[in-house]
Amino acid sequence: MLSGLISLLTITILVAVPNGPIDNAEAVSMIDPYFSIQLDHDKYYTDVHPGSDGIVKVTGNVTVSSSWNDVQSYSVILVVDGGGWPTSAPERMTFSEEKTTIPFEASIQVPIETSSRITGQLTISGRWSPDSDGIGGIIENKTAAIFANKYYDLAVGLEERHANANIGDTHGFKCRLINQGNGEDSVKVEIVNLIELTNMSWEVQLSQDKFQIPEKQERILHISVMVGNFTSPGNYSIKLRFFSPEAEALETASNIHEMNFTIEVYEVNESEVPNIGVAQLIAIIILFSVLISLIRRRNR
Repeated sequence: MLSGLISLLTITILVAVPNGPIDNAEAVSMIDPYFSIQLDHDKYYTDVHPGSDGIVKVTGNVTVSSSWNDVQSYSVILVVDGGGWPTSAPERMTFSEEKTTIPFEASIQVPIETSSRITGQLTISGRWSPDSDGIGGIIENKTAAIFANKYYDLAVGLEERHANANIGDTHGFKCRLINQGNGEDSVKVEIVNLIELTNMSWEVQLSQDKFQIPEKQERILHISVMVGNFTSPGNYSIKLRFFSPEAEALETASNIHEMNFTIEVYEVNESEVPNIGVAQLIAIIILFSVLISLIRRRNR
């Protein structure tokens, strides 16, 4: 019997470790088959002003890497998700050893008049399956941001386009500026014929000549006009120009308005005495006499 003798056995295990980390390409090569979706762009823009269709065409391709062992072909179905906006997906794709990359086109429709502040998202995912017996798999999705181009649409309305006034009178006008575009708009107001009016000693004042109008909101412009003392009787126009500097730079004529309103000036000759007939004069005298008699009776 052996006592106090302990035998130590040392077992050495050798593990083969790759020289350096495994990159993505090496990891992908371990998957057979490996499908990937590529989009041509990650951002898309479309017009959404009234009269446009708001459709965005998204293009890309699907690629497969496979050893093709015991498999003749694969089928791929792409699914397009627009986050609630209407979409269309491409038809089923069939891949073979001779056809490993197939382009596609999908679409998304952005609702007309969508705010330029809203960013949509298109997601394209897929599922593959072998045409022979076997289990398929899913394809990692890809996304693209969808933007609505900003458009400008300013509506201008005067509550009153004509007024009568005497020399020296002051008259007020009210004008509504409505931003019907899909983004905030900067609007400027100019009096086109201001020099001409000033030369006649007219005074035309605007409550303000610059406006910041959020989309789908309105602002009120008040206009005060004083008829000059050197004005002859007749009709006179005040010409206003409304424009957006941003839209004008883009040559968007629909956002530039010129509007006129007129003032008819007449002169009252204070030296003129109204013609009163004899009968009218007698009636006035009698009425005056009756009033005097009533007053005297009350005083008694």
